[in-house]
Amino acid sequence: KAVVSTQSTGEDKMKYKLQYEKFKLFYIIGQLVFSSLNILCGPNRIVEGLLQFYLVWFYCNLTMKESILIANGSRIRTWWQVQHYLDIILYAFLLIRADGDFSLQFSLYIFYMSGCQVLQFYYQAGSLYKLRALGRAEHMEVSAEGLRVKTYADLQFLTPFFILLYMFQLYNGYTLWFLAPAAREDERWEVYVSCLLFIGISLGNLFTLIQVIILKHKLHLLPKNSPETMRRNFSNTLLSSLGREVKKE
Repeated sequence: KAVVSTQSTGEDKMKYKLQYEKFKLFYIIGQLVFSSLNILCGPNRIVEGLLQFYLVWFYCNLTMKESILIANGSRIRTWWQVQHYLDIILYAFLLIRADGDFSLQFSLYIFYMSGCQVLQFYYQAGSLYKLRALGRAEHMEVSAEGLRVKTYADLQFLTPFFILLYMFQLYNGYTLWFLAPAAREDERWEVYVSCLLFIGISLGNLFTLIQVIILKHKLHLLPKNSPETMRRNFSNTLLSSLGREVKKE
């Protein structure tokens, strides 16, 4: 089904969630393919334009699907939704403006980002599967972009990869800032906006990462039989059970 309303059955919601996961993984792999082609072909406006158009199309579809998932009970951080809207604007600006000086760096960034997303997808999907089986995660929870982890082990493993990714985003903004003066006068503002978007996305991601690290570290230090730990485990178990009951209906 193309659209799942808030009145849909639990089975319909689960089917849509699985379709979303498959859609995201399939098109992330597509990002890897297009960015690899652009790296191998060198500065090529046609290949670069295809990559940027692909990114705009992908994130437009992703934001629509995430809105439906949120309406049906999935928990996705507000920042990841905001970031996807910023990504659409950023890639649209890069699409309408050719810049051979930034082409290779941008392709390398997309290649690395896609690799991180694939790694995080498989690692997080495995963790969610185990936590759902233990009754510690909701059935409508999804793997998400960025560092949205469910266990302390996830945090330790994935953090270095995402720190490098966010530094890469910051470096992209730095590069565009120094490329802007060489751009045509009527296009210069687009380069500055793209620069600010990269910097804003990077800082937003880093701030969210720090929040996640602090939260997970505090929870990791809590004794297993502490009231807070027991409350969270009971809440997740109850929500998971309700999800299974809805699915049966």
